[in-house]
Amino acid sequence: MPTYDINIGGDPDYDLKKFAEYLYADSLAAGISGNYTEFPIGSVINDKRPATTEPTLDESTGHIFTINTYEYGIEKFVVGDDPTQSSYYYSIGNVWGSQTGSRQGENSFYGFEKFKTAVRYDLDYDVIDGSAVYKMSDGEEWSISEAVGFVEDFWNEHLSPSDPMKFTYTVKTVWVLSTGEDSFGYLFEMQRKDENGNYYDVESANQYLFDEENQYITGGDSFVYTNEQMTWCSEKEVITQYIKDFSFSFGDMTDSGDDLLSLGAAADILSNALARCISLDLTRRA
Repeated sequence: MPTYDINIGGDPDYDLKKFAEYLYADSLAAGISGNYTEFPIGSVINDKRPATTEPTLDESTGHIFTINTYEYGIEKFVVGDDPTQSSYYYSIGNVWGSQTGSRQGENSFYGFEKFKTAVRYDLDYDVIDGSAVYKMSDGEEWSISEAVGFVEDFWNEHLSPSDPMKFTYTVKTVWVLSTGEDSFGYLFEMQRKDENGNYYDVESANQYLFDEENQYITGGDSFVYTNEQMTWCSEKEVITQYIKDFSFSFGDMTDSGDDLLSLGAAADILSNALARCISLDLTRRA
């Protein structure tokens, strides 16, 4: 069970246009235009200032300007003239956006943060049966089990190709959020594992850990870097919002892992040690 440094980055061959054609198929079929724009690494952010890769002092004004080149590549696809109905791909592996957009004036289900939790399911130990069905904000009933399958298919078929390694995504937690008197939406937290079954989890970016870790950051020490993986569905089989943060591949090995013990290996040792007791029959004496 070796440990490795990691290289941050996505798959350079990921096709955002193809993904957007899938996600916005209904809008594009209705004749709404789709606008694709690319900002390569090193290109100028503000063409009214010189390209700079470090903060720069403007001696004439005394102002310090931030860098004026893109440190990572950005691709975006916007449907029509609604900037919120869009998807983005960053060269560091982020993919995020919305199938519906905010729909200002039509509904207010775009942001999930304002809704209260009705039920929470942690799939590491909660078993969901077919009776767990809720009415979504569009009036359609959608079972939790069907919703989990839909979201996992969305990630594994359309977002996982943005990773430079092969990862499989599964739902870790489902929050059923109340969006009205008798309507709900599903918020999913995702987790990923590699081809060997190893999970790669960090704290959700919603926890805002940077405030707590600031002393480590400023001190140059190791700290937790959040990596959000979520999907919000306020309607049946519709992606209201999705966020997949940075991705990575293995770099140099930092430890062979010969002195590390996995949970599975520890369980095997314990199982073997207790095997002689399996047939032991104890009788209580009065």
